[in-house]
Amino acid sequence: MQRREFLSVVAALPACVGTVSAEEKIIPASAKDAPAAVEAVAKPVPNAGEMLPKMLAESRIAVAKLRDYTGHLIRQERVQGKPTVEQILEVRYRTTPQAINLKIVKPLALAGEETTWHSGESKTKVRHRPAGIEGVRGFRTYDHNDAKVMTHTRHPANEVGFAALLERVETMLAVEKQVHGGAAVYGSEFTFAGKPVIRFEILADRPHPARYAAKCVVYLETESKLPVRFEAYDAPKAPGTAGDLIESQSHIDLKTNVGLGENNFKQ
Repeated sequence: MQRREFLSVVAALPACVGTVSAEEKIIPASAKDAPAAVEAVAKPVPNAGEMLPKMLAESRIAVAKLRDYTGHLIRQERVQGKPTVEQILEVRYRTTPQAINLKIVKPLALAGEETTWHSGESKTKVRHRPAGIEGVRGFRTYDHNDAKVMTHTRHPANEVGFAALLERVETMLAVEKQVHGGAAVYGSEFTFAGKPVIRFEILADRPHPARYAAKCVVYLETESKLPVRFEAYDAPKAPGTAGDLIESQSHIDLKTNVGLGENNFKQ
């Protein structure tokens, strides 16, 4: 993908936003790189609470049919209580045997940091190369949740990808149903990275010890059913304000079933 084309996709990404109104302006996730802001209109959908479980089931089926995929992951997460800078990563993912390669390309200070996990070699070990001068020594083997691997993310490599994202949403729904009888769900038709999606917002407005987030948002592509974006937020600290971001991940520039082989995950 040419740089201009890639940046046009980034321009279509929404910023971390609060509750969706009937009409909502979408601001680029990387405003400094985007040529222009993109406006999109969110059209509310009825019966979102009934629609979400059905679409999640369809999404599970779609993900299960994937052999592999490549693309870019745009993420921003809170790590050890502090928000990270927005990162853009190249992603290669294979389902059987499960393997993933993540390589940071932006920001420049982190460019070159790379992590590979191959389930056929280890359930808990990854190969990791840091950015900068330390990366000159090449890849080393670490526990998947080692501090050196987790410096810039809250999720180890085996918790990255579509299946893991769906699990976060499903876990939130299950926990809220068990604790409070369910969560409020709102949906809207949306455009994300140039494709139609259904954006579901899940609100867990009553705190409890098992609550991960006060609000989660998931974007499911209308055609492919894939979960292309996920957001999680704390509860607002004051009325009329948005909760602090816990994490967001966006998958763009996706190419599916490209035939990734063992050499794509050997370090």
